Amino acid sequence: MFYSVRYDYTDGGEKNVGKGVTYKFEVDKDERYAVFVGVKDPWNEKDRFIDIKVNGKLIANGHNTYNTLEVFEAFGIKADNGVITVSSVRDEKSLAAHLDPIISFIVIAKDTYSGVFRSIKLSGTNMALSYSPQKGLGVENYKMQDEQMWSLKYTVYGSYVILAKVPYVNDDKSETPQCLDVANGSREKGAQVITYRENGNANQRWFFEKQEDGSYLIKSENSGLYLTYNNGRFTQEEAGKENQKWVLEVIK
Repeated sequence: MFYSVRYDYTDGGEKNVGKGVTYKFEVDKDERYAVFVGVKDPWNEKDRFIDIKVNGKLIANGHNTYNTLEVFEAFGIKADNGVITVSSVRDEKSLAAHLDPIISFIVIAKDTYSGVFRSIKLSGTNMALSYSPQKGLGVENYKMQDEQMWSLKYTVYGSYVILAKVPYVNDDKSETPQCLDVANGSREKGAQVITYRENGNANQRWFFEKQEDGSYLIKSENSGLYLTYNNGRFTQEEAGKENQKWVLEVIK
């Protein structure tokens, strides 16, 4: 992780559009990586606009850095001759000479999860976590169906978003990806766990705690409580309850 506010201090405004700060990181050329770029303007300039690129790929276009911290993500990034390049450059809307492009932090981690689907089964059973728009969230006898396939999206917080392979189909036939979500962002014991469109909030981020038998407890980052299945219902509970251990298997 690289953490420091850096900016390109060059007067010039319009003539410096497209110029900025660039960082190069030497990595294993045979791996794929997740790259997170955080931006927070400590001077709260309302008219600072930047473009962010990872290995030349635009991941933020004309971003206004004012007020809040924003984190931009790129997954499945391959090194270019063993190097990952991250750039923050002046966008064409940022013409005042003092509004130089900035970067607050960069996190690069091996991406072993993108594009990989897993089953999530109750430990000691063949019952797998399932989702379909018709039935919602449940557990069913594992049959290697799309409804029982999940991907893990690594986050800058070290936790994961648990994404269903099957999306929700809207009235206009468009599709909305679904992920595990603690309803209403609750931190209370017994709160229901559902699926909902991904929004980046902490109630959709989970930690996997490996147990001695190889299974995992799945802990909500938001509440510190654990995914629990009980009589057809999913809730978050304190550790030590039944039906809290889950086995993850890669689907090949």
